[in-house]
Parts: sequence; C-alpha cells; structure tokens
Amino acid sequence: MALNNYEDFEWLGVDCEGHIARFTNAGSGPVPNEIMGIEQVVRTATSALGGLPQICDAEMMVTLPNPADFTKLSGAGFFGYDWDDPYRSKAENTGQYSLISRPLRPRVISEVSADIEKAVFVKFPDLKFGSETSIDVASIMSCMAPG
Repeated sequence: MALNNYEDFEWLGVDCEGHIARFTNAGSGPVPNEIMGIEQVVRTATSALGGLPQICDAEMMVTLPNPADFTKLSGAGFFGYDWDDPYRSKAENTGQYSLISRPLRPRVISEVSADIEKAVFVKFPDLKFGSETSIDVASIMSCMAPG
C-alpha cells in the first residue's frame, strides 16, 4: 500500500499500560510499516472511535481553532497525537508526533470492541502516552512516509 501525500491517515497504537492513542499523520508524517496492507481495518477502527460514548473529560494540550475532534476522542478515553510539522516552519520541524489531547480516564485495550482491538498493531512497550508530549515514531520503529 502507498499512502498519498496530503491524505490524512490515522492509525492506532498501544502503550505499556494498555492505553490507546490515535496518531494522525497530517498527510506527511511517518506511518509504521506494521500496519501497511491493513489500511481498511485501521480506517474502520479509527472511524469507530467517533461513535464511542464519552466516559471522561478531555484535557487539551494545545489551542486549536476547532478542537472538537480531539476533545471527543479523548472524552471517549483515547490519547490524540498529531503530526504538526506541516504547520511549522522548516526550522521549527520536530520530526515527531505531538500530544494534542489526553483523557482524564484513559481506556485500556480490553475495554474496546474486537474491531478496534484488531487494528491496534503498533505497540510502544517502553512508553506511557500520558507522559509523552511528543513521540519520534521513526526512531522507534521502521516506518514509511507518504509519497
């Protein structure tokens, strides 16, 4: 599978505590090779996140013009990371996904449906999403960039 430049692609990861995060690549961020070939499974699962009930308040880590997507995501118990380099000057690029929102009561993987669980292929056994304000995914695992 090849991702197109400028096509927003969302994928899911799980940390050492079983918490789930959605990563949004903003059309240009790296995507782990582990999920290549199962893009439809991942798209179905990330879409399903939007239909889950709100279980807690969300904490926004940055100010966005329209934070509704991230507040809804984290209100349902998931961490939200975004590739925000496209919005920075080249000198300010970090090459990392930034934490945008976090739930006040994170869900664990055992609390989600099988459709969502089977799309969580990317494991971060040494990270805790609540403690990581940015993640350099490409330095942790093999990735591909859109293009």
